[in-house]
Amino acid sequence: MKTFDITYKTFDPTGNRTMLVTSSVSREDQPMAAAGIMEQHRELEQIAFVEGEGDSRRLQMMGGEFCGNATMSFAAMLAMEAGVESAEMEVEVSGSDEKIPVTVEKDGDGWNGKVSMPLPEKCKVRNFGRYKLPVVKFDGISHTIVTERMPKPLAEMMIREWANKVRADAFGILLMSKDYREMTPLVYVKSTDTVVAESSCASGTAAVGAWLAVEKKEPVNLTIRQPGGELSIEVEVTDGSVSELLLGGHVSCVEEGQMQAEEKVFHLKHD
Repeated sequence: MKTFDITYKTFDPTGNRTMLVTSSVSREDQPMAAAGIMEQHRELEQIAFVEGEGDSRRLQMMGGEFCGNATMSFAAMLAMEAGVESAEMEVEVSGSDEKIPVTVEKDGDGWNGKVSMPLPEKCKVRNFGRYKLPVVKFDGISHTIVTERMPKPLAEMMIREWANKVRADAFGILLMSKDYREMTPLVYVKSTDTVVAESSCASGTAAVGAWLAVEKKEPVNLTIRQPGGELSIEVEVTDGSVSELLLGGHVSCVEEGQMQAEEKVFHLKHD
């Protein structure tokens, strides 16, 4: 069994506790290392790996998806290292073929951030048994939006099956209030076989904004309260399609250190 020597910084973007692993872990080992780390740190909701050196560093999520909260955390880490109070940059992140524009500005003990989110590839209604629900597909992650009553345990039970149905390696069920002002996000990552009730979800927030903009065929400016706090999303529409998604939130560094983690071997369900 492999043992990984991990150096890390842990960030809190709106409660979505995210560890950035800054020591080198090969891409093929990352899912097993991430699962082993999460066994020891149950407070974590996700893990991302910093790859490369110097100015060529990039962020690789544990499931290969894109995450706006992790991107804000990465930008805050880079600003901290540079010793600046504000920064505007473009960063390379998994789940996006293009570099992502992101800005961070110091605010007390943390940072206010804005991330230009990747645009959705598709927005359409799908059938999930008795549920007929909108699904918003991004490169690397898809989300379905549920505004009718669905108990959280049922969502946790169905999430793997629904992820397989839409062929998503990372998949979210977003339990929404009918006015779209409150959300409880559940996210499944196939590579680590984990289901997490996230404190906040950046790509889920973007999915809700994108769906509403497509439905209304007009710009959307929305703040969504989630268990860990609030995230905002601004959506621009051009010729009936989403042309910009700008996510806003707050992030702070809460811990940094070193640890050892053993690989966790697991078997994926419902393949």
